Amino acid sequence: VQESLQALLDSGVAYEVRTTLLPGLHDGSHVQALAQWLGAQGVQHFALQQFRAQGCATPVAAHPWQPDAALQVELADRFARYTWRGEAA
Repeated sequence: VQESLQALLDSGVAYEVRTTLLPGLHDGSHVQALAQWLGAQGVQHFALQQFRAQGCATPVAAHPWQPDAALQVELADRFARYTWRGEAA
């Protein structure tokens, strides 16, 4: 993953690193650790997106985890461009 990310960053092409928050897998500490690592690698554009169960064959939690307002602010401060794609926190 690190080599692929570095190749992307070195390429000069426009990019956005995106993470889909999966129910039961992600929480605030996971997102903070990922954001810290991505920032250390030089990532400037990061987006979190909420998992949508539509069309998913496996049952999932009805209310997946999403970042709270404090984490949203932390992420916005860490990256030149941060985007949340989901319901309002």
